[in-house]
Formats: sequence, structure tokens, C-alpha cells
Amino acid sequence: MLSLVSSIFYILLFLPVWAFRRVFGVSRFERRFHARKSTWDSPVRFDT
Repeated sequence: MLSLVSSIFYILLFLPVWAFRRVFGVSRFERRFHARKSTWDSPVRFDT
């Protein structure tokens, strides 16, 4: 019974999250994440 529940949980939760993160590259450990511009790349502006 526990094996069935864990398999369903894996299929319904972890596989879609993995697929979404893999397709869109939203993980912090993906190369695309580190290729983006960060806040360090843009100058600081103060609107007065």
C-alpha cells in the first residue's frame, strides 16, 4: 500500500515539477539561470 501511495505521489507531484523546471530552466542550478543578468549587472539609480 505504501509503495502504491508513494508511486502516485511521485507521478502526480514530482514528475510535473521536474518537467516544468527542465523545460523553462527556472532552477537555480541550471546554466540558463546563471547566464541571466543579475542585479549586480545594472547600475543603481535613485529617482529624486
